[in-house]
Amino acid sequence: MILAIFLRAGKVVLQPFGDNQRYDLVVDEVGKFIRIQCKTARIKNGCIMFDTCSSSFHRGGKKRGYLGEAEIFAVYSPDLDQVFVIPVKDARKRYSRRHKPL
Repeated sequence: MILAIFLRAGKVVLQPFGDNQRYDLVVDEVGKFIRIQCKTARIKNGCIMFDTCSSSFHRGGKKRGYLGEAEIFAVYSPDLDQVFVIPVKDARKRYSRRHKPL
């Protein structure tokens, strides 16, 4: 859904080759690359929430944020069928929420 939204908006979108990159997409804005981390939101207590860190517990690791490794969170809410774009620097460290109204 997120990729389709960027393409419909006329953006040039690149996808990294390989696994375990710190971003899922790259948008080419006239020669400037913007790294995008895609997330899925859930609604809890009237707020749209999403994780702002990755987890590698299954590999013996820990939670890790995206500051300095991606510029944008693109967050898809299946409940609302909408995509939200949030700068990584503006998001909370563990999770972020956006209160209604949207």
